[in-house]
Amino acid sequence: TFVHADSAAANSDAIRRIHSAKDEVVTGIPMRFCAANGQVLDVMMTMKGVVNTDGAITGYQGTAHDVTAQRRMEKRLLEAQRLELFGELAGGVAHDFNNLLGLILGNLDELEAHLPPSIEAHRTYRAALQAVSRSQEVFRSAGIDRGTLQGCIGQAHDH
Repeated sequence: TFVHADSAAANSDAIRRIHSAKDEVVTGIPMRFCAANGQVLDVMMTMKGVVNTDGAITGYQGTAHDVTAQRRMEKRLLEAQRLELFGELAGGVAHDFNNLLGLILGNLDELEAHLPPSIEAHRTYRAALQAVSRSQEVFRSAGIDRGTLQGCIGQAHDH
């Protein structure tokens, strides 16, 4: 088993802490090791220096608690929380966009009563109305609304 390159700084810091503490126990030293089979292990170390009669540290002793599975679970939880946050944000944006489309549609309906009789004015009105309708249909066909997105995120948590 070898110290992983990611732990070089932590290893140096741990050695300094142990030397400062002399023969007192130093806890909470995060380290990564590479096992002979290539697996990377995350461990939490508790160590102390072995002191000779002159007070010099001649070695180290301690324990290592494997926290690899815990770190993986924490990483998965963090990713799930990010996905949930993204779903809430996207659902909120979709909801707000749909509200804006409704507002535009309401204003277009009000505008219709005040349109001049010209064919161009009515053509422009219909084009705007179709654009709003197409936008609403895109959201409906994609199932994009606050409830749908949160439901999808909830299903992702269940798997």
